[in-house]
Amino acid sequence: MAKAKQVTKARKRATPAGAASAAKHSTRGTKPGERTRSKSDAASEKKAASKPGAGTRSKSDAASGKKAASKPGAGTRSKSDAAARERGELLAARIDTLIGRRKDLGRIRMFGGLCFTAGGHMACGVMGDGTLCVRVGPEAHDEAMRQPHARPMDFTGKPMRGFIYVEPRGVATDDQLGAWVERGMRFARSLPPKRK
Repeated sequence: MAKAKQVTKARKRATPAGAASAAKHSTRGTKPGERTRSKSDAASEKKAASKPGAGTRSKSDAASGKKAASKPGAGTRSKSDAAARERGELLAARIDTLIGRRKDLGRIRMFGGLCFTAGGHMACGVMGDGTLCVRVGPEAHDEAMRQPHARPMDFTGKPMRGFIYVEPRGVATDDQLGAWVERGMRFARSLPPKRK
């Protein structure tokens, strides 16, 4: 009788349902809390692995990560950002020296950079990337745009009439920078002073 029970148990394990059931209840060779793998688990894994593209994503991700790391210039964004910030700080210090400290002048953090104001109105500024921005006014816009190294101020995606960018080459000397800063100050002072 005991032999017959053993044979029945062996036959039961041989069937897929019996194997799964036996795997669930068997604890031999497993650590506490560890789940044993049934045939149905193995079949699911095999099916997932046979799908087109399965298993290639992580390989391609790893490959693209290696490619990105090996590209010349990878990781230089932070270096270029630091260089732009430094360029901006130097330009702001030059403008500070040019305009000095007067009661009607102010400095405001704006546009990711520093704006210099006269009478509470923006006159010029240094953008986060170190580019000079000058407020010339709508009437003087076209004439200012004809100057060397001037381009539209379009950080919103649409050019802002009355504001222009001046490339670093256009403010390389103190005379060049002084002329642009004076132009911005002149327009800002033409506006009624803002009340505090």
